[in-house]
Amino acid sequence: MTQVVFQNAVTAAGNGNTLTVNGMKTLTVEIFGTATSAQVNFMAASVSGTYTPITGTNLDGFTQAVDVTSVSATPQLWQFDVTALASVQMQVASISGGSITVQGQVSV
Repeated sequence: MTQVVFQNAVTAAGNGNTLTVNGMKTLTVEIFGTATSAQVNFMAASVSGTYTPITGTNLDGFTQAVDVTSVSATPQLWQFDVTALASVQMQVASISGGSITVQGQVSV
């Protein structure tokens, strides 16, 4: 299992850190922060290197989405199948009124 920090207490929009998948299969991320408003887009690239949205599953209720628009101090847990992908980013598209952190673990 490998830990990854995509965004660390960021207060501005940006792509953050990139996870190179390297044969891993399952990515679980935790999203939390103090921002009053934020949007995090779940993005992945395959062979072309072009980032496109990927669907994640919220582990609280098992709803699926390609982004999250609600942030709180209580972490949200999201899970992704990253099999055969090249890389993953958790892009902060917008943020105001605080910070946001996106971190997680990837495993085979």
